[in-house]
Amino acid sequence: MPDPRKVEALKNYPERLENVKQVRGFLGLVGYYRQLIEGFNEKAKPLHDLLSEKTSLVWRPKHSRAVKELKDALINVTMTSIFSPDLPLVLKTDASKYAVGAVLEQEGYPIAFESRKKSGREVFYPAYESELMAIVYALSKWKLFIGTELVTIERDHATLSRMLTQKKVTTRLGYWLDKLADFNFRGVYKPGKQNIVADALSRRPDYMEVISSLTESRPERNRRNKERVRSKLVEWGKGYESCDDFREIVKTCKTLGIDEGTGKFIPLIQEEKEFHWDDGLLWVKMREGWKMCVPTREIRREVLQGFHDDALAGHPGIEKTILDIERIFWWPALKTDVEGYVRSCPACALAKASFSKYGGLLHPLPTPKYPWEVINTDLIMGLPKGKDGFDAIVTFVCQLTKMAHLVPEQQSINASELGEVLWVEVLPMLEFAYNSTVRSSTKVSPFEMLYGFTPEKPVCRKYGLPMQAPAANLPLQAEVVLRRARRELDKPKLNQQRFANAHRRDVEFKVGDKVWLKVSHLPMATSSSSRSLSLRYRGPFKIIGRVGKRAYKLKLLPSMLMHPVFHVSLLKPWMKDTSSLRGSSSPQVAIGDKNENEVQGIFKHQDDPSTGRRWFKVF
Repeated sequence: MPDPRKVEALKNYPERLENVKQVRGFLGLVGYYRQLIEGFNEKAKPLHDLLSEKTSLVWRPKHSRAVKELKDALINVTMTSIFSPDLPLVLKTDASKYAVGAVLEQEGYPIAFESRKKSGREVFYPAYESELMAIVYALSKWKLFIGTELVTIERDHATLSRMLTQKKVTTRLGYWLDKLADFNFRGVYKPGKQNIVADALSRRPDYMEVISSLTESRPERNRRNKERVRSKLVEWGKGYESCDDFREIVKTCKTLGIDEGTGKFIPLIQEEKEFHWDDGLLWVKMREGWKMCVPTREIRREVLQGFHDDALAGHPGIEKTILDIERIFWWPALKTDVEGYVRSCPACALAKASFSKYGGLLHPLPTPKYPWEVINTDLIMGLPKGKDGFDAIVTFVCQLTKMAHLVPEQQSINASELGEVLWVEVLPMLEFAYNSTVRSSTKVSPFEMLYGFTPEKPVCRKYGLPMQAPAANLPLQAEVVLRRARRELDKPKLNQQRFANAHRRDVEFKVGDKVWLKVSHLPMATSSSSRSLSLRYRGPFKIIGRVGKRAYKLKLLPSMLMHPVFHVSLLKPWMKDTSSLRGSSSPQVAIGDKNENEVQGIFKHQDDPSTGRRWFKVF
């Protein structure tokens, strides 16, 4: 049984046509197949007679019957046409401002018709993108018919052939070109007058009600859009009287009076801008078209909330928010207000990742000036127990000479017991092996750095090798070695500092500042099964002290059981709304005698079978 979806575009074609252009478009569609429709002239006569009338078009029931008969006849031809995989395929497509249309043919017989209305975003596509979209849509729709067979595509846009071979394309075009790679086709250019069927399908009368662009070249052409906006913002006109930015402009526009020819207020040219007062609203002409002037801070706040905070807006960044608003609205400090509003958004600060350089410059620890001035301590554990019950080694290493003292201990030793370890209990053999070995960082052995010479090793005595003689002036020799060792130790520190600070930034806060705390590495942030949906920051928290050069102490909530000192890299400044449009609300509030977080939204919930409770992930 034939698939009825092949002719759905014809079935849904309106049977009542409103003007001469629509009648001619329909007659062009069915007239293209007049040789396949029995009694075409008789069926189409009422419509031809309607076009020949010199008076205005008057639609009668006989005209609707004629449209229905012609539709049914063409549907019957299509449904009875048998598709043959051995015959060549011809695909004809077209895209108008409001819709796309296509027809698939074999040897002049229609196999299937297709058309659809454009979405709101697609209405703004340029002509060449719309034409390519129509081709991709038709090929995807009839993939079962076409398969891998060669199909000839007839389109009325000559630039498509160049677009298919250009090296750089947008993401959208790249997606469509990738779709086209699945098909075997060749393109043929046909002028619009010869592409009658697809042209009529893309201009169906019921598709012509799609909204037009918001940025037409003249206000009078934008009448429908302005009325739609005014229905929601009917009180805006009253705001101009109290707006410092537009009060005088509106007054001047009204003073200029009305143009007798157009019946509208005379435009005002001021500072290379053209203002137009029309039906209680002020418009300004920009390079992209006419924009509505937004008065008062309250209305501007409403606009910013709609284009940034609204759930369908999606909290875009500064640049995207500006671009979205500038398509329709304008006021003098628009960019400054958007920047302050977006930077002070708590939801963005809590959830969005920071792409700034790592906070806090690297400051390596200073190289010691004297042996044993700075000591490193470590534990080597997990050793087999000795006869005295020792199963660990405590190491004490001089930061300058790298000389080590090793003390046996038990693995269960605690911090207090570690401080009481007697250094006289050394491990002579391990110490000698370590301290007489040349270190890569200093280029000398720890023993030589400390005493000015390297002691004789047992292997030298065994084979009679000569040993290094001590210098005549040991203190002077030791000082020379120490200076050389300090230079060698400073080199990697300086290199590390230089390379690290190339990707860091110096961040300074003051006591009393408010900051956001990065919690993605803390236990509180790992409760969600999806790290990408978890909040990256919490706060804001007040800085109550500075610890060292690169850490700050925060005033945390009592429920946050953690050490309140954090490195500067984990802190992000809390931005105050410089536009004063957001208000002074803070995401933290005090409830009763406890500090709690105000719930702004719910990410997810999870049921606990053991307790029967439901837990919510909120922000």
